[in-house]
Amino acid sequence: MIFSLKINITILVLILLANPLFAEPKLYFKKLSKDPKFLHEIIAERLQQESDSLRNIISSIPIGERLLDQLVKKIYLSSANYLNTKYTTINKIDTLNFVESVLEDLGNSNYFKKRNKAWNDSSLMKYLTFRIEYHFLGDYLKNFDLQDFKDNDIYHDIITKANKDSLAIDKVDSLLSQIKTLRFDPLHFYYKPNSIREQQRVDKFNVNKFDFDRLEKFYNEHSDVLERTEDEYKVNKEIIIAILRKETNLGQYKLRINPFQVLLGQAQFGILNPLLNDVDKDKQRKRINRLRRSAQRSLYHIIKFCIDNDFKADEIKGNFVGAIGYTQFMPFNLHLAKDGDYDGKADLSNMDDAIISIGNFLHYNGWKKNILLNKKNKKKIIRQILKYNTSDSYADAIFQIAEKLGKRIN
Repeated sequence: MIFSLKINITILVLILLANPLFAEPKLYFKKLSKDPKFLHEIIAERLQQESDSLRNIISSIPIGERLLDQLVKKIYLSSANYLNTKYTTINKIDTLNFVESVLEDLGNSNYFKKRNKAWNDSSLMKYLTFRIEYHFLGDYLKNFDLQDFKDNDIYHDIITKANKDSLAIDKVDSLLSQIKTLRFDPLHFYYKPNSIREQQRVDKFNVNKFDFDRLEKFYNEHSDVLERTEDEYKVNKEIIIAILRKETNLGQYKLRINPFQVLLGQAQFGILNPLLNDVDKDKQRKRINRLRRSAQRSLYHIIKFCIDNDFKADEIKGNFVGAIGYTQFMPFNLHLAKDGDYDGKADLSNMDDAIISIGNFLHYNGWKKNILLNKKNKKKIIRQILKYNTSDSYADAIFQIAEKLGKRIN
């Protein structure tokens, strides 16, 4: 995790006393005065020790009849020192209520219920260990306080960029002060990414059974802005409609989640499962670091977007990974959002703005002329769609929808 400058004194003293270097206090403080990162190295070393110890302890727990309540309690009690070290918390947890809450969570989880019977014992233990830490985050680290966040390296990076872009710092603080809680979902952000097979399942459909009457009606209702976008950005209107259908069902998908809450959670935390082997742990560590860097980048872009367009933090809605509006732009692409209805704001939950923003996005990423929608041009069109979403099955679905729609509206 990213450590705040305000480190819990109790846990800090315990870490230092456990370190051999502390036997020579003068040497320790001399090293600390010369290298401010030294303290973080000490904490990281201690965390690694706790992680290795936890892996050994949990690996020795007998699975028996896979009684969930017993396993959760045993894993939690074994994880306490590790969690306290990682998140610098002491004696915050009501053990009984915490375990009952985790069990209730698992009982309501379709993800867990679908996979539990198929998992071997090792997979089950890995997942339960992950889920306990995930629940710990949601229960004890969900509150967001701007004053505490100001001691965080992420905030300092935001302010550095804001100064460079001449953004008023008081406006940055005003936006962030509106956020009171963090979100720590979806599970696959911390646990594992969606598989290619799952993405293909989502994108699979029979184009001949698709509701093209509804797509044609959408075109008739928004033909002015669609034609204007096609003329200005040279992107086929059918492609834009197909993307909107895939992303948010032509605006019918309800966007309820505040992306600030998602990004602030993603940027600060990530679960590196102690039970992973060294190879998988290294892969997961790299993935978490990549996702957190992306979240930090997105966080600044959404702050700038809100200030530039005079939005309050709670006026922006997205999905569970932070994608925004009908277009499902990730926040680092918000500079490509456009004002399609000339009201002075680029609002991606406004359909006119969404349509023209997709056109601008594709044009910016290389779509320079209207392309005839046919099998001969399929590879060329697919390459362009992949700039919007890197899934091959997604791009193929967009092409199929757009090609058939084009035959109806032209």
